[in-house]
Amino acid sequence: TDPLYLKAWVYVPSSFSLASGSVTHLFGLNEHSAWLQYSVDLKNSSGTYYLSVTGTSGSHVFTTNAWHAVELMYNNGAHTVSVSLDGNADIALTGVSTEVKDHIILNTSAGTGNIYFDDISLTNSPGGNSTSSLTVRHAYPGNRLAMKVQSYLYGAGSTDQLISSIDGTPFS
Repeated sequence: TDPLYLKAWVYVPSSFSLASGSVTHLFGLNEHSAWLQYSVDLKNSSGTYYLSVTGTSGSHVFTTNAWHAVELMYNNGAHTVSVSLDGNADIALTGVSTEVKDHIILNTSAGTGNIYFDDISLTNSPGGNSTSSLTVRHAYPGNRLAMKVQSYLYGAGSTDQLISSIDGTPFS
């Protein structure tokens, strides 16, 4: 379904350390033969954080010690990718040609410390709700009748309760 919107709430504490000029992956979409095709990254530019996608940096400052709504829009038919930060358009790419279809990736690739994610959603409309959702019309490849869903959940503390569910039914 075009377009796809991948949204997550992201919290970066001020204790997180990333070298100036460096980037760390936050989340993204990928195609089965590559790691990350369209990754929303966090870039440290002389001590100030910005979002970045495939080397293109956003213009809005990503502040630490605050939750931010980050949304990646991928449109295969229009060959576009865009990112918004707290509802504000931040990055727009045109002429993208690689189709994504298999995986949603949450991954930090650099830096020291923790980055927190909450309320992750994949929808076909902007502003995904606070409940995660995933709709598969024709599971790739070959119109399979089922699709495996894997979840890897890691908490920050021993009292965290992390649950994966489909239509309100927990699974593991």
